Amino acid sequence: MKNCVKDTEAIEFVVKNARKIADIVGKVNVVFPSYKTNKEEQKRNYHDFSQAIARKNLAGYDGMSEKNRRIVELYELALALYEVAEQTLKDMRSTSKSKNFLAAACIL
Repeated sequence: MKNCVKDTEAIEFVVKNARKIADIVGKVNVVFPSYKTNKEEQKRNYHDFSQAIARKNLAGYDGMSEKNRRIVELYELALALYEVAEQTLKDMRSTSKSKNFLAAACIL
């Protein structure tokens, strides 16, 4: 159990960094209008999403304590965030290469 951390330590890390992530990603200039929702609606949607993933992946989810359920939900959201970010980065890198090629072809 050398690689274990305290639950409060892990949650404090998430709270500190989640706001930074949301602020930075929220500043990306997208062609579409800004994504705005009611704060309570957004919380409810993410909570429902994380519960659904946790129930799908963990057989004993419903029998867990409330604290442990929330930790599992947070873990599922973090993994979903990681997967979306990785896929987005791959997509951006692949499209940027083709754009560079097109620019080079136009110059020639």
